[in-house]
Amino acid sequence: MSNGSMRQGFPRNRVLARYAFAVLAALAAILAQVALTEEWEVSVYSVLVGAVALAVWYGGVGPGILGVALAWVGAAIFVVADSESLDMSRHEAWVQWGVGLAVALVVIWVSLVLRRARQHAVRAADVAEESVAGLETLQRFSSALSAAASVSDVVTTLVEEAPAVVGAPVALGFVEEGDIVIAHPEGLQLAEWQVLRLTEGRMLHRTAREGRLLRAAGRKQLEEMFPQTAALAPNAEAAIAVPLRVEGRVIGSIGFVFDHAEDAHDDAGALAVVVAGLGGQALERARLYERELESRRGLDRILRVAPRFFAGSESVVTDAICREARLVFGSDLAMLWRVEGESLTLAAFDPEVSPLREGLRSDLDDFPRLRDAVHALNVSFVDDVSEEALGEGLARVRRMGLRSSLRVPVVIAGDVELVLIVSWLTMVSRPDSSTLVLVRRFADQAGLALEQVERRRAEAEAARRAAEARKLYEMTAALAHAATPAEVGAVCIEHSRAAVGAVGGFVARAPTEGDALTLVATGGDLGAVELGSLTLASDVAVAHAIRTGASVWEPGHDGSGPHDAGAESSVALPLVSGQRVLGAVQLVFRGRLEPTSDVRDRLEAVVAQCGLALERSLLLDSELRLRRASERLQSITTELSNALTRADVAEVLLAHVDEAVGTECAVIVSLGEGLGPTEILGWNGFDEDDAERWLDARTDSTTPQGQAIRRLAPYHF
Repeated sequence: MSNGSMRQGFPRNRVLARYAFAVLAALAAILAQVALTEEWEVSVYSVLVGAVALAVWYGGVGPGILGVALAWVGAAIFVVADSESLDMSRHEAWVQWGVGLAVALVVIWVSLVLRRARQHAVRAADVAEESVAGLETLQRFSSALSAAASVSDVVTTLVEEAPAVVGAPVALGFVEEGDIVIAHPEGLQLAEWQVLRLTEGRMLHRTAREGRLLRAAGRKQLEEMFPQTAALAPNAEAAIAVPLRVEGRVIGSIGFVFDHAEDAHDDAGALAVVVAGLGGQALERARLYERELESRRGLDRILRVAPRFFAGSESVVTDAICREARLVFGSDLAMLWRVEGESLTLAAFDPEVSPLREGLRSDLDDFPRLRDAVHALNVSFVDDVSEEALGEGLARVRRMGLRSSLRVPVVIAGDVELVLIVSWLTMVSRPDSSTLVLVRRFADQAGLALEQVERRRAEAEAARRAAEARKLYEMTAALAHAATPAEVGAVCIEHSRAAVGAVGGFVARAPTEGDALTLVATGGDLGAVELGSLTLASDVAVAHAIRTGASVWEPGHDGSGPHDAGAESSVALPLVSGQRVLGAVQLVFRGRLEPTSDVRDRLEAVVAQCGLALERSLLLDSELRLRRASERLQSITTELSNALTRADVAEVLLAHVDEAVGTECAVIVSLGEGLGPTEILGWNGFDEDDAERWLDARTDSTTPQGQAIRRLAPYHF
């Protein structure tokens, strides 16, 4: 049963029924008024007001206006015309008739205002519901990606969950050696895992090649930007494509094809960027996990062959490799050089020998046979290195007195990352095949040990990111349950402080009018930060962030930039939703702040979620205030409908003015000819003598009442 077909049990199928009801109500009210007038010898206009209220309630504003016209015309004919029987003058009868008409018109106006308020509240509730639903969908998508352990699991999750987030079918492709492999072609007439050249003018190809978001809004623009894609999707009206990045490198692209152009709006583009970002992070994590599995398979071999290589840090491992190499091969010196293009950088050596030092650089061209061995991944032995070395390399070899040298590349993940060199101060014989096998195996174990170090680093990084994702999920869940701006502010302060280790913080809202900032929530130790008189023009970080919409980082008291007294350092970030700056959060630190890019990204991610939650809470708060105002207006309307005299009307208004406006005293005065005060209808908050002074108010004075009377408009003093 819809609201358009039934309202409180009355049929609403035709417009005629609504207007007929208004006519019947007006006629019934006129008959009742005439009967009551003859019985009581006093005109009762409340009956007419009630009839108008019923007509408005049942039929709306149009039938209400018709009811007013009929009822008051009837009252003019049957009541005002017979004013002598009511013991009043014709003028008094017309005044009473006019007051009743005014009350009826007020009823119609209030009904119109309430109806518009209800419509606005419904729209606001729909927007809030859509925001919460979108946030929940994004949470499910993020959780599904977090649970994906392998690359194939991540691809499956992207294909199955991304359409619900953006609201369109998804097409997914990966770049492989100049081609793009279509992993999932939903919405396109392609086969899965079809290989296409990157030079073709398709949506996924162009996005992967240019490495930026591309959007085609409308069929014409789609055909111009992606002609091949438009041909494969004849029903598509718009498309959005975003590159997939892993470790800053474009590995593919993800596209969304829309059947309606209006669906490819800015929010859809932002969600597509979020989907691609989360997908890239998940792919990176999955690759690290698979690499970890491969490293783990080689762990047993490392422990069996070179147990002393196992250590906690790269420097300890490289030192152990050099020390063990010198002992195993009986050399005088062992060095581990890192290969960087056509140059070498010394990573470790044993023992300490001048002029060697960590970070020492050398050109591969100074050692031609070593250069060839590195390029060919071969073991190289030189009887007398001084006969091979050139330039600065020769000078260093002669200074150190080195003669024979054995070199072996150390391969990590298929690439030559380092080269191990063992040297003697005397000439030694060429190593036999068994020694060469041993040195190759030693280099393999060294490479595996260093891969293990890298694996542990990746594992720690993955654990850190998982912890951050868990914290972000917990914050998102807390924000989803925060209904008011104060609750959102409290959650924002709690999680932003935990994310960067701040000692205190507060959230301030941007002014809706004027320039005063509204304090939403505080937490922790704010030191000497003054919160009592914050304005948009204040020279503090939070005001700068709200004015500019940009983050303000104050690392410490160095004499540059604005800072808050009592705080060693602080940061303020705007709370933004779309293009609107809703407020800002400011965090306070003890000591100098040295923000890294990781700290900035983590804090900005937290604040971005808080901005969306704050907008939702503001919409809910606005809806609540409108609902309360609606209830107050309904109460006033009910009481006014029972007011028979001007004094009754004044009493109703005075009874509600304190609650509605927050006044301490009020007076209602009627105006006569020349707009001069003639009668006090009611007052509160005044003594009687003070209230009567309003009768002496001059309309030509500069007092508030004089200004209001002359302007015939509200005047705020």
